[in-house]
Amino acid sequence: METDRENILSALFESIAFDISMISDEIKRTALEPGQICASGGGTRSEVLLGLIATVLDRELLVCPQEYDSASGAGLITLSAFSESSLSEVVDKIKERYVIVEPWNEFREYIFERKEAFKELYNCNRELFLKR
Repeated sequence: METDRENILSALFESIAFDISMISDEIKRTALEPGQICASGGGTRSEVLLGLIATVLDRELLVCPQEYDSASGAGLITLSAFSESSLSEVVDKIKERYVIVEPWNEFREYIFERKEAFKELYNCNRELFLKR
């Protein structure tokens, strides 16, 4: 079996999406259900990665415009503190510029099968990654 660039990128993107999904599963297990999920940073430049994440999480993503970065949360709090607007009003205004990424329903079953295989392999190999 030969592995080409496409196979490597697919495996990398899937592993990122599955890791995020496993974190989300743990958050849900603690009875916290996230309302909206916002994505920002360098990973948002890839439509494929965003689509995979939305599909694995089975929910839409709000993608932060590139001119805002991951530190924009601190700026939002500061902006609301020095303006007449509440934090939720400032966030709602900013969100108007976000892009919505929907899950890929046509790949949902395939992605969920891959996620289960990923979780099984992860659980079999997790001892390799624990500190000794």
